[in-house]
Amino acid sequence: MRPLYLEMNYFGPHEHSIVDFQKLDEAPIFLISGDTGAGKSTIFDAMTYALFNATTGEREAREMRSQFATLTQTTAVYFYFEENAKIYRVKRTPEQFQARKKGSGQTKRKATASLALVDEVGGLEKASLATKPGDVAAAITEILNLTADQFKKIVLLPQNDFSEFLKSKTVDKEKILKKIFGTQLFTQFTAKLKEHYQQAQTQAQAGVQELTAQLAAPVWTAAEQEQLQQTPREQLAHQLTTYLQEKKAAVQLATQKETRDQQIWQATDRAYQAGQAVQADFQKLEQTQTKYQKQISARQAEFQTWQQHLAELEWAQPLQKLVQDLDRKEKDIQKGKQQEQELTHKLRTAQEKLQAAQSEFLTLKAAEPEYEAQQQQAQKLLSLIPQVQDVERIQAQLKRIQPQLAQAQEQAQAQTAKLTTVQSKLAAKEQELADLADFQSQKEDLRQEQDHLLEVLTPLESARAKTQEKLAQVQDRLKKQQEQLQIQVELNRQAQKDYTTKIKTRQQLMIAQLQAELEPNQPCPVCGSPVHPLVQQGKEQSESVLRAAMAAVDESQKQAAASQSRVQALKEDAQSLTQDQEQGQVELRQTQAQLTQQYQQLQESSSEKLPLEFNLKLLKEHFQTAIQELDQQIKISQSLSEAIQDLKKEQDQIQVQVDQSQAQATRLETEIAARRQDLQTKKQASDLPAETSAVLQQREKSLTDAYQQFQKQYQKAQETVHENELQESKNQTKLTTIKEDLAQKKATVQKLTLDLQQALNDSEAKTRQQAELEQWLTEINQGQLKKLPAKIAEYQTTEKMLMNDLTQLQEKLATTTKPDLDQLQEKSKATQARWKVSLQEKGTVQQNFHEAQTSWQKIQKIMQEQAKFADSLAAVTSLYNVINGKDGNDDKLKLETYVVQNYLRQILEYANITFLNRLSNNRYVFNLASESNNHRRDHGLDISVYDRETNAVRSTDTLSGGETFIAALSIALSLSEVVQSSSNGVRVEALFIDEGFGSLDEETLDKAMVALQDIGQNRMVGVISHIDSMKQSIGQQLLVQKVGNGHSKIKLINK
Repeated sequence: MRPLYLEMNYFGPHEHSIVDFQKLDEAPIFLISGDTGAGKSTIFDAMTYALFNATTGEREAREMRSQFATLTQTTAVYFYFEENAKIYRVKRTPEQFQARKKGSGQTKRKATASLALVDEVGGLEKASLATKPGDVAAAITEILNLTADQFKKIVLLPQNDFSEFLKSKTVDKEKILKKIFGTQLFTQFTAKLKEHYQQAQTQAQAGVQELTAQLAAPVWTAAEQEQLQQTPREQLAHQLTTYLQEKKAAVQLATQKETRDQQIWQATDRAYQAGQAVQADFQKLEQTQTKYQKQISARQAEFQTWQQHLAELEWAQPLQKLVQDLDRKEKDIQKGKQQEQELTHKLRTAQEKLQAAQSEFLTLKAAEPEYEAQQQQAQKLLSLIPQVQDVERIQAQLKRIQPQLAQAQEQAQAQTAKLTTVQSKLAAKEQELADLADFQSQKEDLRQEQDHLLEVLTPLESARAKTQEKLAQVQDRLKKQQEQLQIQVELNRQAQKDYTTKIKTRQQLMIAQLQAELEPNQPCPVCGSPVHPLVQQGKEQSESVLRAAMAAVDESQKQAAASQSRVQALKEDAQSLTQDQEQGQVELRQTQAQLTQQYQQLQESSSEKLPLEFNLKLLKEHFQTAIQELDQQIKISQSLSEAIQDLKKEQDQIQVQVDQSQAQATRLETEIAARRQDLQTKKQASDLPAETSAVLQQREKSLTDAYQQFQKQYQKAQETVHENELQESKNQTKLTTIKEDLAQKKATVQKLTLDLQQALNDSEAKTRQQAELEQWLTEINQGQLKKLPAKIAEYQTTEKMLMNDLTQLQEKLATTTKPDLDQLQEKSKATQARWKVSLQEKGTVQQNFHEAQTSWQKIQKIMQEQAKFADSLAAVTSLYNVINGKDGNDDKLKLETYVVQNYLRQILEYANITFLNRLSNNRYVFNLASESNNHRRDHGLDISVYDRETNAVRSTDTLSGGETFIAALSIALSLSEVVQSSSNGVRVEALFIDEGFGSLDEETLDKAMVALQDIGQNRMVGVISHIDSMKQSIGQQLLVQKVGNGHSKIKLINK
């Protein structure tokens, strides 16, 4: 990464400062100098903030907003840099309070960020890469291949953190070096190998556990399990095959017995089924006889009634149309008579309406001349009304404008007086503000002193707090470890006791089992005696109880062994923690002494009366109180400024109002004169009536409305006469037509009535009554002519079917007697029960054989897989131990640490040859520490120095301040060079150093400058320092100057 251009707006003391790094390439190194608190380190803060949303110290980004920034001014940082021949632009704004866009007051603006690819500094954007703070940070990390912490260790070396990499732990160095040298491949390989190793271990353990589980499966009897446990692995196959053959023979015997019992049961069951069939035939015969009696014999009379009524309906069916036509014609005659009466009434009404309409029309015809004269008078009024309205409008305008003129003149006078008052207040406020102008400068000086103190003391306090916190954590862990050790010791004692108890229980059960197997006059398998005087009757133990006791002993033994291992591990951890506690106490005393010494020096040089004893909280509160007192004065000053701005706005607004009021008065005076001239001209032009336009409009409207009403009535009378004439003619025609239709329908009814009487009087008629005939016709309409034949056919079909069933059953059972079903059923159940017992016994034996066979197959597979897996497991285990430092190297280094150690060794060798020998007058040489200083297991990246004067290896913690600086500088410069030359490393095209040169003597400083100039031949090097000799010797400089009121500016100097 090579910086090109930096712009800071309202960032720290910089209102608008620009650093054009492209102009700093005339010399190998450039200097950033200026007064304390002027904002030199702020330049580094701005670059770090733009890239990573972080500062070089502990201040948050939002705290970098300038104290003097107003609510309308925005804090922002623009940064251009080059990476891999591409130019990037970053813009960031921190969280800040600003004025609302609408209304008054302030609002919190969220942090923003953007990253873009551009063609040049200030040029066109080629591509937008990210527009959110989180996305920008991720993109920057990917582009630079560095995090913020790594950036501050190899590119930008912040004040007070210069030696952090030199003294950091192996694990911290490893994280940094892995990232910058691109050795993640080894990390990934180690992780994959660990995963593969764990899987292999899990697989191996699972195989052992599965084999043990199969040999202890319930399918094997207790005796078989005991024998299998004692059988050598190479004889397991033969022993298990013997057990399977025995179980297979037992299956064959059980199968033969089950087959015999099944055949016996099937014979008895067939006899029972045959008896059930005969019994069912007898029951069916009785049911059929009962059904015939109910459905045939008992319904004989009802069947005959159905046949007779069917003949009556068949005779009535042909007369159905004749009766329907007669009924319809009679209804039509009744309807026609009713219509005749209605039309006769309507005809009389129409004739009466026609006479009334003709009379009204003649009356309106006589009044027509009078209404025509009124219409002519209304037309004359229409021509006069507009002229009268023009005069009235002008008079109304004059009446409205004159009060407005008076009001405008009064407003102009009042606003002029108000303007004078505001101008007096404004002059007084401006004088008062001039007396408070110096408080902002005092506050900036105080804050800069505070920042300087905190920059010096905060890292020391942080180191002390971290050391104290680490010591407290170690002490807490030690206390918990000791408590766990006491608990585990007690648990171990209980586990050992439980194991002893279960051993005794198992022995007692085995003795009881052996006693139960002894037979009188038979030799004991233990002592050989045929006499057994100590045998106790009634205490035989089952195999399952003995098996459970043996399993309990095994489990208890495992628990006891595991408990003992945990006790030993806890003791070792407690011993390690005790050593860490002692080391932490030494480090805490050292950091406390360093902090006290630095604080006393700062007390002597401070302009403030600081607390006697160092307390970071009290120190911050001291400065905070002083700043708050100044803030109170500044707030008063800001309030005055805001009041002055408000008065100026008010003055401008009143001036505008005065101008507007005066212009309004002039316009109204001109308008009144013009209206008066128009009124005089209208009155002289014509002879107008005295009435108002409203009275004339009312008169015209009355005359016009009366004429229009007359015209409507006249036209309506004509239409009414015509409509009544048409209605009278229409009703007369309808009445004549209805009378003719009624005569025809009466003749038809007489003929139909005669035909019906002839049918009822016929000799073959089923009835002489018309009402009974109509009832039969109703039944036909309801579907009885179809339902009755169906019921008759159903009756006949059922009779035939039942008679056939009776005949067949009687013939079938003529020579058969009823069986004794109870006896047959009891015999079938007894034989079936015997068969089920045999079947269950067969199933149990078969299941036992199949389970044993399955277990044997699983055991074969496990043993085969274990044989195949043994070589693979050994290879993976050996490789895993080598990679993780357990085997393969005397230093017990992990592969990752070993690879990174190689890069670190290159850095140290380069530092020794190029820098450290020169800067230390050939006194010191970097070495990799052979062992850790604080008993850590991972120590392969710890750095020590060989002192040629004392011929001894020293820890870097023993170096003085100046020695620490040159050692850290040597490593930082070498790290930059080695990384740059590495094919896998990140590109390092710039190096920035913040302070630290003041601890060097003049000779060492000169040598350090020569080393930096050598580095600067290939990349940009910038340093911050107050040393006068550096100001004189370095050609290009950025001078950061205070300009008052907390402001600073940056000036480029070329010597």
